[in-house]
Parts: sequence; structure tokens; C-alpha cells
Amino acid sequence: MKRIGITIIIIFVFSVNPVFAQKESNIWYFGIYAGLDFNSGEPVSLDNGRVSTIDGSACYSDKNSGQLLFYSDGLTVWNRLHEIMPLGTGLKGNHSCSQTVIIIPYPSHPDLYYLFTLDDDGGPDGLEYSIVDMSLQNGLGDISPGNKNVLVDSGSFSEQMFATVNASGNGFWLILHRWNSNAFYAYLINENGLNTNPVISYAGEFYTGAIGGSHGTGKVSPNGKYIVMNTNFNTELFTFDNQSGHIKQLVTINPSSDNTLRQGCSFSSASCMLYVSERVSGKIFQYNITFEDPNKILSSKTEIGVGNYQVQSMQLGPDKKVYVTSWWQSISYHNLGRIENPNIIGVNCTFSKNATSLGNNSSSVGLPNIVENIFQDTPQSVEADFISENYCLGDSTRFFANSNPEAEFWIWDFGDNQSSQNTSSEKNPVHVYSNPATYVVTLIAQVACSNDTVVDTITINEYPRVNLGPDTSFCANTPYLLHAGPGYNSYLWQDGSADSVYLVDTSGIYWVTVENECGTASDTVEIDYVESFQIDLGPDTSFCYGKSITLSPGSGYINYYWQDGSGDTAYVATQSGIYWVQVTDSAGCTASDTVTVETFMTFDFSLGNDTTICNGDYIFLNGPEGYAAYLWQDGSDYNSFIADTAGIYWLEITDTNNCSARDSLLLQTDKVPAGILGTDTLMCKDSVKVLRTHPAFEQ
Repeated sequence: MKRIGITIIIIFVFSVNPVFAQKESNIWYFGIYAGLDFNSGEPVSLDNGRVSTIDGSACYSDKNSGQLLFYSDGLTVWNRLHEIMPLGTGLKGNHSCSQTVIIIPYPSHPDLYYLFTLDDDGGPDGLEYSIVDMSLQNGLGDISPGNKNVLVDSGSFSEQMFATVNASGNGFWLILHRWNSNAFYAYLINENGLNTNPVISYAGEFYTGAIGGSHGTGKVSPNGKYIVMNTNFNTELFTFDNQSGHIKQLVTINPSSDNTLRQGCSFSSASCMLYVSERVSGKIFQYNITFEDPNKILSSKTEIGVGNYQVQSMQLGPDKKVYVTSWWQSISYHNLGRIENPNIIGVNCTFSKNATSLGNNSSSVGLPNIVENIFQDTPQSVEADFISENYCLGDSTRFFANSNPEAEFWIWDFGDNQSSQNTSSEKNPVHVYSNPATYVVTLIAQVACSNDTVVDTITINEYPRVNLGPDTSFCANTPYLLHAGPGYNSYLWQDGSADSVYLVDTSGIYWVTVENECGTASDTVEIDYVESFQIDLGPDTSFCYGKSITLSPGSGYINYYWQDGSGDTAYVATQSGIYWVQVTDSAGCTASDTVTVETFMTFDFSLGNDTTICNGDYIFLNGPEGYAAYLWQDGSDYNSFIADTAGIYWLEITDTNNCSARDSLLLQTDKVPAGILGTDTLMCKDSVKVLRTHPAFEQ
């Protein structure tokens, strides 16, 4: 059994932007005066924030120390002392926009930061930016004069605005989705600043209808490879090329019921798990996206928990855990839910709905909008293998897996596409194969997003059933080959030979025994020789044009094959040519014969046109000279004939090939009538009379 092992270790290579390190998101302010400090490793509640908003916010901390620099709710900007920056009011975000604000450092300018704002529900302010300069106000920062509320695009967008580091690590992509469209807009931000000419990709569903349908969040996976878009109605997963900025749809994830609204979404830090919340039901689902196959992604759906009433937003934190808000109108919660181990497959990822205290403050819908590449994990590797046993059709083939370290999740594909049970998630499954064949068995072992794929080729054998065919006869001059069939481990013929075929050249009884892993089987056949034969289509022949000849080799054969591919027992030849036939008898013997047929060209002649003569006259009718024979209607055989009476006259002439032609004419006779000038008459002297001939005469 041939075996091929393939080990796949998922390692994401990420070029870190010099201004983008690890602690930029260690301080959060969001909701109703809620805050968290992650600098100790565990989130600690803060109560000094000034944000009080329904939806999104953005915060930025020092990349080395994790200490707060500034934060915003999309309308106002506060410095680290929680004071409003001098120019920090009147921004064009909206408290009702899911991701109304995001902060992106200006590459190659360590004191400058883009603060992008997005209006609510595709509002008229569209996409704008302000530049925060931390060198102003003695290091407390302010919006750079002349760089406040700079319009990028006044068009209507949905409420998702998010960003990721580009492939080269020297800049960012800011990504939005146009409303009444299926267009993504990806804006490149690099050392030259913002490129206002976006890369536009048309992918996924057309966002239209009631503008409230645009509510939701969008995220780029920490490895920069995937995008998720969560709206009020569905979730779409895309692939993202962070080199070119292009986006392609991978799969649409429909809600579990028609009246379930969507809101939150998040990737795990190793970018292998996708989490989606349903706002009304409060349910949170996990999807394994390492498959990169839409059907497998959908089939991996696992409900991992239910939040406090309506789950609104999810956000990956600096501790690589996913935080979850619950909120509905006046009902606020003083705790955040949390997915403790987001990279683990299934319910073992562990969701706790009251994991993180917010003190006396509470969450609302949104959490800070973060560029998540800083949270990227490199998954651990896993090495796997398996063995199998029992390869007879109808038996249960057993498989035994092992891995180092022990896998959390097993995915088997037995290569049996005709079986409804072609896959398994058990560690040591059994499978009954549908047919005898060679199958490619695939095992994927997974540990916290890391995969090892092992491929093994196995052959399922039938219990042997050899058949040499019925007793038969064959032509003495044609060797006959007996086939025992391929795929057996051994063959034994009556004379001790051991090939899968046997060449028979004489009458006799022949047998074979075959063997494979499942047993042995035998068969016997009697072969009888039959003498060869000949056929005769007759001698070469000829005939006159327009005639035909029937060629036949005789009856009683099981197959006839003529030169034109026809298969009748006889062939009618009407033209010159070489004609042949091959026949086969019941013993498989064949014979053939060929005959040449020639047809002579046709000819014709004329006795002239039908004519009329006077009574008592005659004419000569002349045939052409040089023919072998002449025959007139009266039986005479001269080449000329005297015709003096009315009637039909014909002549048939024959050439030297004995081919004939005939022509005829109609002869009529007529009398001259009496009284051509009329009767005798008298007339006076000097008178005149006109004499007229009979009108029947022409002259």
C-alpha cells in the first residue's frame, strides 16, 4: 500500500509596520462611560472615560508603554487627561453608526494619526478624516489646523469601516462598503498619506433596501487574509489580497431564522476561527475557516453559547480573547461576555457571558474599532499519522490516528464519494467501502488552528470471482487469449504458468486459480479449434451502364463487412470499382474476397424527327455506322431501312461490349386532294377571276 504524508504547518508571516507594535490597543473606552485597561495582562475596569455612545469608538495608546494617547467617539476627541482637544469637537461621525470612527497611524510620521469618521446610515457627511498631531499642546495632541473633517467621499456607505496592515508592512488599507451596491472601497495609506483613489472590488451581496440594514460590523482577520461583513441580515466571508487591495467572496452565512438580525463578528487571533453573533437570539456561532471550502465552512457551524439577551458586538482584545457586548435600549449590562480560547475548535473555546466586570459603568452596542494585526498569533504545529486494516469489500475497514501533540479535532475523508458516510470526526473510525477500488484517504488533525494533513492510498478488494467466459471455439489460425482479470496477488494456470492471461493455441480444457487478500477462486473453460474457410465473390465482371450486379459471399455467417462499411449479406454493384467483403463465422474465423467490376459508358443516336410524306413517296432511315448489330422493328438487321407507309419505326443498335441503344420516329402519309382550283366554269370576255388553291396547302 503506497502511503503519502503531507504535513501542513500554518505559519503567518507578518511584516510589522515600524509605527505599529503591540500595545496600541491596551486602553479601551466605549459604551456608557465604560473602560478597560489591559496593561497588566488582565482587563481592569476604568471609570474615568468620557465616552457615552450607543455604537462605535476608537482609542490609541503608546505602542511601547501601552499608556493612553487619545480616544474618540467619532464626534469628539479627548486627550490622555480626558480633556477635549482644542479642535476636537464637531467631527462628522455619529453615535448611531456601528463603526463610526477608527484611528490609523500616519506611516513615517510618528506624531501624526489619521482619525477617520463615517456618518450614520449612509448619511450625507460620508467618509471624512482629521489628522491628530501629538506634538501639539505640549504632547497632549490636537487636530492639525486645516486637517479637520477633510472630505474623502460624500457617497453613501454602509456602517462598516475597518482597517488592516498592507502586505509590505509599510502602510494600511482602510476598507468600506458602498450602499446600494456590492462594491468594496479599499483606500491605501502609506508614507505618502491617504490615496483617495480607492481599489474597488465588486463582491458579495448588493447592499440595498432600508438603510438600517447596513447596521453591523466588519473585520479583517489578524493575518490580513480574510474579511467578514456582518449586517442586520446576513454574514459574508471574503478573501482579501492585502498586496493589491482586491476582495473576493468566499461564502455567505445565512442566519438561523428569518427574523434573526446580525450584528457582531470576530476572528480568532490565529485567523482560523470566525465568530458571528445573532442579535435577537443572543446566540454566538463558531465557523472553522481553515478549510477554505464554503461547504465545509458552513458545515463546521457550532453554537458556542448565548449572551445576556441581545448580543451586539464582538472585539478581539490584546489578551487574544474575544469580548462580547449585550445591550437593548435602556437595558445595559455591567459585564462583558468573553470567548476564553478563540483558537480552539468547538465548544471547548469556552464562552462566559459575564466574564469581565465594567464596575458601575455599562456597555452599549459597540466596542473600540481596532486594527487587529497586532493581535496575530502563530499557531502551534501538529504532526499526525494513521494506520488502517481490513481491506475486503463488505468488511469494516478500521483506521487508527495519532498525533503529536494530541489533536483536538479530527477530519477524515475516506475517498468514497458514493457513500453517504464518507467523512468522520472520530479519532479511530471505521468505514465500509461501496466498491472495490483504490481510494485516497485523507486525515486532517487540528490543534488550536494548526493542521497536519496525511494522505494514504488503500485498495479495497473483492472476494475473488474469476470468470474465463463460456466454453467456446475459435479459428485455427487465430490465437485466443484467456483473461483471468487484473488486481490479484497470484495466478495459477493448468500448466503451472502464473500470468494474468493465457495464450491458447490448441483445443483443450483450461483452468486458473486466482488469489488476493480476501481468498482464492477458480474457473474452467473448454476451447475447441475450428478450421478456416474461404469465400468467393465470383470472377471480375463487367456490364452496361444502367445495369447492376449482385455480389454475395453466401449466407450463414454472423458478420458481413463490405468495402463501404455496410453489413448486409449481399451487395448490389452499379458502378465500376473494386468490391470486397470480409465475413466472420460463429467461431470467430474470418475470410475475405475481392472482385473488380467495370461498367461501360452509355451511348445514344437519333433516327431523326417525326415526319410526314405524300402517299406513294418513301424515305430512307439510316442507323450510325460501325456497330456490331442492328435490329429494326420488323426484325431486319441492316443499318438502313426504306420507310414508305405510315407507322412507328425503331432501330436498336448494339456495340462490341453488347450494350444497346434504341431510337424511334413516327412516319405519316398524306394524299393531294382533287379540285385544287375548284370546278370548271364559264366567264365573259375581258372579265377576271381569281383562282385560289386549297387552304390545306402551304405553297
